[in-house]
Amino acid sequence: MDECALVRSDSFEITTSSGKIPPAENAAADLPKPKVGKLIKAGLYVEYSF
Repeated sequence: MDECALVRSDSFEITTSSGKIPPAENAAADLPKPKVGKLIKAGLYVEYSF
């Protein structure tokens, strides 16, 4: 498991035109730090660039 990371789409707050949606209870977490590349939280998705 040292070479993978789990990113849950319900673990961070999202902003929509009708307001903000909080993270799911017990799912809130910071994005993991990948060994290569970077994770970028944007809108309704997480982008992985390497």
